Amino acid sequence: MSNIVIELLGPTNVRQSEVDGINKLLPQLSKKAKPITLGWLLCACGRRTSSLRRSCLYVARDTEVYTSDSIVGMALIYFVWGPDGWHSEIHAVVVDENHRGLKIGKMLTEKLVATAKEVAAVNQESFNVYLTSKPERVAANNMYLSMGFKLVAKADGDNGTNLYKLLVTP
Repeated sequence: MSNIVIELLGPTNVRQSEVDGINKLLPQLSKKAKPITLGWLLCACGRRTSSLRRSCLYVARDTEVYTSDSIVGMALIYFVWGPDGWHSEIHAVVVDENHRGLKIGKMLTEKLVATAKEVAAVNQESFNVYLTSKPERVAANNMYLSMGFKLVAKADGDNGTNLYKLLVTP
């Protein structure tokens, strides 16, 4: 697994190959997911609030592959400030079905949590990081619990998702 690296996408390292790689993952994330464009990805990877990125999109890349197939996972974290302080949400954690079981999802999530801790340190403020996961994604739900996320709301009904939170501190 030493050939897997986690990379933050930004305006200077986004090309059509990243769009193609992400678009291959999206149907594995959700049947409702629509393909993204290069323009969308550039916008999503470049959003900032002063010197702080408001969204961070990380990809897991297989360094032994040099095509759009090199992207084998992705994860996204958003940061929002409100009158009651900072809030953060994790979205779109997905690993290619041919690469599951290699702890790539954990590597991505650990990177997101580390990024949240950096934001907490810069702002000298604790805040919660939230994420949701469908109950049928048993491995993902177990992974979040093993990483210290607390289940705060259990899925209700066929379309429900479990809600988790993790307190990050400076």
